[in-house]
Amino acid sequence: MTQVPDVQPADAPASASDYGTSRLRPGWAMPFGIISICYAAFGLLVRAITLAGNIFILSTGKPVVGFPPWYNAYETILGVGLLVLVGVLAAAGIQLIRWRPVARPLHLVWAVAMLVSLLVCGCALAAVASGQAGAAARAGMVIGGGIMLVLRVAYPVLVLIWFLRGKVREQMEALKGAGQAF
Repeated sequence: MTQVPDVQPADAPASASDYGTSRLRPGWAMPFGIISICYAAFGLLVRAITLAGNIFILSTGKPVVGFPPWYNAYETILGVGLLVLVGVLAAAGIQLIRWRPVARPLHLVWAVAMLVSLLVCGCALAAVASGQAGAAARAGMVIGGGIMLVLRVAYPVLVLIWFLRGKVREQMEALKGAGQAF
């Protein structure tokens, strides 16, 4: 058996700034982009179903039993806003796969907006849960809502941590210098 020498390819980037001039993208870009697109696709499915249900309920003119009268309008407005955020995340994932510098700010905008929307969701959940008659209903809403919020917070927090790292910022900013604006 012959041994292959451990050498770096001639076109491999030597530093983070070389990513802008190279055809190569770092190994994290493709998986991160795919995860963003899948997360957005799942969000689109959930939001479309929820929004359709909320519009149907609003069209009947009757509030849902056990919920305050403002809740359906809140869910509809939130649903439209989250549909916009799903589009931003899908665009960010596509741009990341294409290795474009606009992917980083799109991911950061999505993550911050998503965390703000989750804060609003948490406040609305607390208001709705406090108005529930039974202790079991309140406990179920708090536990279920808490689990949902934790699961929905995980990816936005990961996105913030990842894209605010110095090395990732350097790699993405190097693309701007290479003339790859979009």
